[in-house]
Amino acid sequence: MSEIHSQKCKLNIWYYLPDEVWNKVAVIYERMPGWMGHTNGIPYWFGQEEDDVFIMASVDQVDCPFMRG
Repeated sequence: MSEIHSQKCKLNIWYYLPDEVWNKVAVIYERMPGWMGHTNGIPYWFGQEEDDVFIMASVDQVDCPFMRG
C-alpha cells in the first residue's frame, strides 16, 4: 500500500461498566471475523499497526459524556 488511509469509529460503550458486561464484550470481540488477539492489552483484528490492514479497539474516558445542540 503506497498511502496510509485510516478511519476512526467511536462506539458509545461506557468505560465504567461492570466486569460482567466487559466480559461479554470480550467474547463478542473474539467471535468477530479476523480476530488476532490482544497485544499489550489492545485487541486487534486482521493484523497489527505495522500491517497494511488492521482494526484495533481502545477504551477512553470521556471528559463530557453529554452534548447539547
